[in-house]
Amino acid sequence: MRRTGTTGGLILITGALLAGCATAGGSGSGSASLTASSTAAQTDLDAAWLDGGRMIGLVTAGSSTCVPTAGDVAMTGSQLTVTLVEPDASTPCTLDLVPRATLITVPAGIDPTKDLEISASGPTSYGDTVLKGVTGLTTVGDYLPSAGWTGLNGTFAIVTWGSSSCKPVVEDAAVTGA
Repeated sequence: MRRTGTTGGLILITGALLAGCATAGGSGSGSASLTASSTAAQTDLDAAWLDGGRMIGLVTAGSSTCVPTAGDVAMTGSQLTVTLVEPDASTPCTLDLVPRATLITVPAGIDPTKDLEISASGPTSYGDTVLKGVTGLTTVGDYLPSAGWTGLNGTFAIVTWGSSSCKPVVEDAAVTGA
């Protein structure tokens, strides 16, 4: 059985920098509003297919300890729209600027072999990206680790499952094949 809603997944961005955890997105019903607030800044977005196309790691830049979660996730025409929800204002955030990923459960009917336009917005940022389709993706199984390359050169997202208070830390990464 696959979890949706507030799944406790951990997603790491590995490349030049590392990021913290994120939770899964909404159910895919409803519509996301992409109206940027007057304080929101346009940001570069990136994304990676995870778990054989059942999930997407949406990459934004910001505090490694204050990663947004996905609120409403829905198809609006040919575009996946995501509302980013910032952590509670009382959450202490580091002042670092790193790539961090928000885990999104892919709504039914999206084909991971086809390119997907994604728009995301929240109270502090908004942006667009195109996630390239990938043929041959296979589901790894419920609650098993998964990884996917983003469009950022040399950057990939890793999702693991477990305790949100005992997060794994990537100690080292090395390319061992093509």
